[in-house]
This record gives sequence, C-alpha cells and structure tokens, in this order.
Amino acid sequence: LQLSLTCSFLVTVLFFLSACSSSPFVPLPEEPVVCLVDEAAMPLKSARQFTEMELLERYYDSESPGGSESGESKRLFFSGEELKANIESRGFTVFAFSGNLTEGPTSLIENLDAGRPLLLLMDADPVGAFWIFLVGYGNNGDFYVVQRPNLEVKALAKERFLPWWKKSGQLTLLAVPSHLAGD
Repeated sequence: LQLSLTCSFLVTVLFFLSACSSSPFVPLPEEPVVCLVDEAAMPLKSARQFTEMELLERYYDSESPGGSESGESKRLFFSGEELKANIESRGFTVFAFSGNLTEGPTSLIENLDAGRPLLLLMDADPVGAFWIFLVGYGNNGDFYVVQRPNLEVKALAKERFLPWWKKSGQLTLLAVPSHLAGD
C-alpha cells in the first residue's frame, strides 16, 4: 500500500511538472507595450519570491504603516476577501470588482492607462487558483504584461489569459495607497 501511494504521488508530481514546464508566460515582444514597471530597472530574476502586497508596495514605492509582513501574509494563496483585508490593513484602499477588458472604470486597459496596476484572480488547470500582478498590455490587448513573484516581467497571450480570468469570475482588485484614493 505504501509503495502504491508513493507511486501515485510521484505520477501526480510528474504530471504537474510536465504541465508546468512549458510556461504560458513569455518574454515581452518587441512591439509597443504599455508597461507600468521599468523592466530595465528590474533584476532579471530574483531568488526571493515576493507576495502580492510586496509587489504593490514596490510599485507605489511605499512602506506600509503596519511594519514588516507577518508570516501569515507569506502564504501562497489568499481568497479575495483575505487579500483585500490584508492590503487594506497596510494603508491601501481596495476596490474589488468583476473586471472587463476595455469598457469603463472596471476595465483593465483604462486602469493600466491611468497608471494603476491590478491584482487579478486566475484559475488554470492543473495549477488551480492564483493571483497575478497585472502591470501592462500590448498590441491593444493581444497580450497582457505580468510582474511575477520573482520580479520577472512577462507577457501572457490573450488566448491563455482570458479563459483563466473568466474561470475566476474576472475577480479584480484595484489597490491604491489611501492618500491617493481620491485621485
């Protein structure tokens, strides 16, 4: 029985690794891109994994009034309500909504054009649910620019992006430092 469970576990791990080996995230194309982070100023890759909160703080160049992060916020995944509460506790105003690509105040492109990065919940098989830090787009929305937890800036094709985002109900969080929330 122990050998059977071990073999089953190894098969599951190998399946997961093979599914993840061809990353959907690719280097940014040469074409014009709207990107809120200066890719040239970023390290190529960091061995450290940053949380969504840390990526927000790096973008707004702010220190949270709550001090350093607790071990609780280093978890790999938060629900939308947990992440919203965590971000608000650190001096940000957070708006949660079901976003869209191009229309009105809940659109990705309008917020990115206004200099506001977004946190989007994605749901991809076999990985499951995860958050992305959306910092740009290119070619009128043919691809989306994501800053990864290791600080890499990568593109995600619309064909991959849309199904994953739709599967999560297009949950989107807009977080800005509270002192900028009225802008």
